[in-house]
Order: sequence, then C-alpha cells, then structure tokens
Amino acid sequence: MRFAWRLDNLDSNTLLTWEDGTRLLDSQIEGVLVRSRGSFARKSWNSDDLAYVEAEMNAALLAWLWSLDCPVINRYPAPLSHRPDAPLLFWQPALEQCGLRVIHSLISKSSVQISVIKLFLPRLLPSPAYY
Repeated sequence: MRFAWRLDNLDSNTLLTWEDGTRLLDSQIEGVLVRSRGSFARKSWNSDDLAYVEAEMNAALLAWLWSLDCPVINRYPAPLSHRPDAPLLFWQPALEQCGLRVIHSLISKSSVQISVIKLFLPRLLPSPAYY
C-alpha cells in the first residue's frame, strides 16, 4: 500500500493506493482501528538517527489520525503518543462514552493477591473471578 498525505494550515488530504491500483481518499474512509503504531526496517537506520525517525513517524501518525473526520477507535491523545501502553483504567471513560458497559475487574499475575483481595472486597469481583 502507498500512503500519501498532504497537510497545510488550511487542509488535510489523504490518498491510499493499494497494489492493485485501488485508490481511497480520506473522505472515503469510514473508520479506523488503531492496533499498533507499526514499525519499519530498523536495520537500515543508524542508531543516532533511529530515535529521531521513530519520533517523527509517531508524530506524523498522531497528526494524521487526528486529521480524519471518521471515527477512530483507540486513537491516542497527544500525551500518550509516545507511551501507547496505557493502563486499562485509562480507557474506561472512553468506553463508557461509547456506550460500552465496563465491568469491575481485577488484573494481577498473583493468584494469592487475588484471593486476599476477594476476602475483603467480594462484591467488587464477579463470581468466579478470572485471572
């Protein structure tokens, strides 16, 4: 796929072109699901330039995602653009705004810790509690 994006102080235009020649304008994009920031051929960059290139690519992706008029699921706000592993609780307000029910949950690697917490807070965890 070829990605072309033109951004200036008045407008933003995107053109996606697939291998078969199919073209898609930004006005035709109905929605985007951000699964990861992606990666590129790191071996072709020297270590001095790598951090700069990654920062520029992340900034461009963030700007492009915010320029789209369609719904973008998992679009990171600017403060998280360089730390995409936000904790689950960060997404709770966004999920609730979309009308998705958020269940109480406990996430832990320790079954002992979960057992102790269940003794004191049994109403907060569904039964059975999965871990």
